[in-house]
Amino acid sequence: MSSWRQWFQASPAAPLILLRGQLAIFLKIYLEPGTEQTVRGLAAALNVSKPAITRALDRLEAFNLARREADRNDRRSVIARRTTTGSAYLRTLADYLTKASKQEKK
Repeated sequence: MSSWRQWFQASPAAPLILLRGQLAIFLKIYLEPGTEQTVRGLAAALNVSKPAITRALDRLEAFNLARREADRNDRRSVIARRTTTGSAYLRTLADYLTKASKQEKK
């Protein structure tokens, strides 16, 4: 069995396999920590519709990987925030990618 399949089966993050768009949004939120990621901004940056961002955030929130918060400066705007669970998921994902990269170099 390939190493990535073993990781997905053994990892506590296994049920949290994200679709490509969900992963893109997740990574945008987590890898740009100084930026407040709004639904509007995410849609523009990823070239998708605001409803698509909203659906993806619904899924991320369902797994506690992100949370939404009203923007204090603009009540029409919603900001996507990090969570503790999401940070742990990112570390797990990073560990897997590091291991996979080392195996590929062998």
